Amino acid sequence: MSRDQQGRRRERRVVGGLKQLPWRHYRNPYKPIEVLRPEQVDKIHEASLKILEEIGIEFLDAEALSILKAAGAKVEAGSQRVRFDLNAFRRTRSHQGTQGEASSNRRIFSSSRKLLR
Repeated sequence: MSRDQQGRRRERRVVGGLKQLPWRHYRNPYKPIEVLRPEQVDKIHEASLKILEEIGIEFLDAEALSILKAAGAKVEAGSQRVRFDLNAFRRTRSHQGTQGEASSNRRIFSSSRKLLR
């Protein structure tokens, strides 16, 4: 390809480009679609709790394992798998107030271990 052809190609990109519209925040005026009935959501939630209790989750961070163990979770010896005692979890949640309300002494970290809250 000659320099003349390259120059024409570059001009076409600049001249024929799309004009960028100004940035705007859009709000959806419609209410969210409820795909599942509340009882179906409850069934999914109960199944997820059963998985946490019976199968567990593997945690890669040693500090997380020690925190969970201190909080009453079952940490398998020689493994990184943690199983949660859901009865204890439910009792803890009932003492904290309404469901979904986070305890004020909890800290949230990003994946880079930066404190978020």
